[in-house]
Amino acid sequence: MSAKLERIYWLYQQLKGNRYPSRTWYCRQYEVAASSFKRDLEFLRHRLLAPIAYDRRHNGYRLTDDSFELPSYWFNPPALLFLAATCNQLRHLEGGSFGGLADKIENLLRLHHSEMPASDETFTAPRFDVDRHIRQSYGIFKGGRQLRQVTLQFDPHMARLVGGMFWHPEQQGESTPDGGLRLTIPVADFTEITMRILSFGRHVEVLAPEELRWRVAEEVGEMGKKTIPAGETNPKKHNQDN
Repeated sequence: MSAKLERIYWLYQQLKGNRYPSRTWYCRQYEVAASSFKRDLEFLRHRLLAPIAYDRRHNGYRLTDDSFELPSYWFNPPALLFLAATCNQLRHLEGGSFGGLADKIENLLRLHHSEMPASDETFTAPRFDVDRHIRQSYGIFKGGRQLRQVTLQFDPHMARLVGGMFWHPEQQGESTPDGGLRLTIPVADFTEITMRILSFGRHVEVLAPEELRWRVAEEVGEMGKKTIPAGETNPKKHNQDN
């Protein structure tokens, strides 16, 4: 495999094994400059979305979420073609609003697109089932977590728009008496669904699970603190009161 891929997987293995890899250890292992370590660490963090933080007590890096997994690269040629075609389609959906997701998939393809070294050793390994992986849960964050059913309630203002959206092959939607829409989808990780919920603002309510309700509420609260500093009042409301 390529030198970059080998380094990234070595770094990932040390992180998963709670060995707290450091820059010095990394550079000594591969005889590279500190700049290479920085680039590979940033690739893991920002391209592959690895939750990595520096641990001062151990003088090294660690995963803040032990459930994080790098995707297996046992993709067969048809699966690679499927992912490449998916990227192309995502870039044309809703005016290119899914371009960021396409970028993430392409980064994974670049990581996987490396020739394995020739070897006389043979072994059998399970193939990665792309279709099963994609249908498993909403979004690109799959992990090894148990699936949770997320139920969202959209008001009448947003119901028609959301009703025409494709979220997941197993999504379930039903109209409510007030003209709204209740949507249920399987989710394994709350990261992406939280961002999607916040994009609908006051037009959506999280009905279940309770953990996600609190997570969204906390995000809204933090957004409010950053948008309106403590002590400031709404000038429009103040003028109306006067």
